[in-house]
Amino acid sequence: MGWLVDFINRFGDLGGFDKLLTRFTSTENKLTISVVIALLKPWGLCYEYLSQSTIKKYFAPIIEFVPQYLNQLAENDFKVEAKTESKSDTLAAVIKWLRHLASRLSDCDKACRDLDELRLKMILRLLQTNSFSGKMNALNEVHKLIPSLSPIHRSTLNRSDDNEGLTPEKFIKWIEDHEILDIVLRDCLHQPQYVEKLERILRFMIKQQSLGRNDLAKIWNASCGKHEAIEKNVHDLLAKLAWDFSPEQLEQLFDCFRESWTKASKKQREKLLELIRRLAEDDKEGLMANKVLELLWNISHEKNFPNEIIDQALAAHLKILDYSCLP
Repeated sequence: MGWLVDFINRFGDLGGFDKLLTRFTSTENKLTISVVIALLKPWGLCYEYLSQSTIKKYFAPIIEFVPQYLNQLAENDFKVEAKTESKSDTLAAVIKWLRHLASRLSDCDKACRDLDELRLKMILRLLQTNSFSGKMNALNEVHKLIPSLSPIHRSTLNRSDDNEGLTPEKFIKWIEDHEILDIVLRDCLHQPQYVEKLERILRFMIKQQSLGRNDLAKIWNASCGKHEAIEKNVHDLLAKLAWDFSPEQLEQLFDCFRESWTKASKKQREKLLELIRRLAEDDKEGLMANKVLELLWNISHEKNFPNEIIDQALAAHLKILDYSCLP
């Protein structure tokens, strides 16, 4: 890499670093996220070959300036950037290169923690936009972030983009403090790819034992009375998550089944039956199937239910038994 060092030295001799810093701090030319990443990317890639004095003199001010620029970005400008730059994940890239460079500073721990906070703030802003691509970018960024929260990942790797200052506990607190679940369940649930991305967050919450009763109720209620596509996507989501539920969460899910069954229309009951049967038919050990059979049996023996509901419950009960008896 001798040629790279020579190139960096030549760039500095010609005043390149001075011009780079001026481009960020000057008010004459407007900055965009695209320009910021174009200026930062080369140095983020070769940060290990920059001297500490160069980073302290030229890049430390940039590391301080760029977060301020992003935080002050007007909402309309932010939406435009989120929409036009969706394919290259530029917001995440900006923070990534800044973190590379910050890792070479003497007080890198504080700088990296600040950049972690900035990363979460940018994810939140993207989630709050009306742009579907912006929301998907935010969920994609969460997908990249979650693996880095693993204790194994954080203890065995020692790279500048490991998010060592960000722990699972801090991330869960961020989800709770900013009501992320309410935001992600607010819209876009008719998009299957959006719901697939959402699944990763919910699985993380389940693993951290932080998906509470209210959270599960929010997920269930997100489909109640909504378009058929939303109902299907949320039911599919719950069917996948149910296998990781605790006994208490599973019991709450079945409580939702019982309550919805009595209020649902004929078509909605058919959808509920489809979800309930799916849980039973996917069960290899019989534990879920037994709960489903018990639920349907109890429904079919409710004196206050009309005959139509009882007949549907018994038919579903019989179908599951037939399926369970197959070799």
